[in-house]
Amino acid sequence: MATYSKEFKEEAIRLSDEIGNKKAAAQLEILYYTLADWRNRSGSKSTLEPTKWGHTTVKKILTLQEYCGDVINFKSYSKSYKMKRRIENPEENRAIFLNVHEPIIDGPLGKRCRLCRKAHGERNLPLPKSQACFLGG
Repeated sequence: MATYSKEFKEEAIRLSDEIGNKKAAAQLEILYYTLADWRNRSGSKSTLEPTKWGHTTVKKILTLQEYCGDVINFKSYSKSYKMKRRIENPEENRAIFLNVHEPIIDGPLGKRCRLCRKAHGERNLPLPKSQACFLGG
């Protein structure tokens, strides 16, 4: 079993980011599975480049009310301790505590993003020009 230096592994991972795992493994003459294992142990692309955020992560941060500094309790419940399935609680039964912690997203922006996401969820409903949305879709 061959041992590789840390620098070689990091360079191999960088190369696989550029040209793909299979091509990088063939070019470096190592097993594809070895390179995949190095990637899993070193972290994903997003941990190697912490400034690159996925579009779903950004949408989630912009649309969840928790990022506006609020705490929402009782989102779901179970009928019995024996039942493992969680049941979604209606919004009127939830306890919402406003401005509990420092917000990541300010209130009006978060509210606007939630409205945009709700409007884009229904594909046949166009968003008015006055409510221009920057989330896309």
